[in-house]
Amino acid sequence: MPDIYHVIHGRRYRIAFAPLRNDHGICTDPSLPGATITIADNLAPDDELETILHESLHAAGWWLSEEWIDTAAADLAALLLRLGYRKQ
Repeated sequence: MPDIYHVIHGRRYRIAFAPLRNDHGICTDPSLPGATITIADNLAPDDELETILHESLHAAGWWLSEEWIDTAAADLAALLLRLGYRKQ
């Protein structure tokens, strides 16, 4: 998938899909130039959705705890999947 750009909480992020060794996703510090969210390119669709939500929550609330982000991303992904949202 080609990179896209998206504004999250007032900050423009590059969204990229790439091979990642030890992570499902990475969100760079939004206060630094070149803010980027990278999602592992080999995830199952359900895991990809949760990872996109997880990293987007980091972008929106850099100060939030990892535990809060983990729980919120899992809950939101489960809700969206339950409502029938699927990657096409």
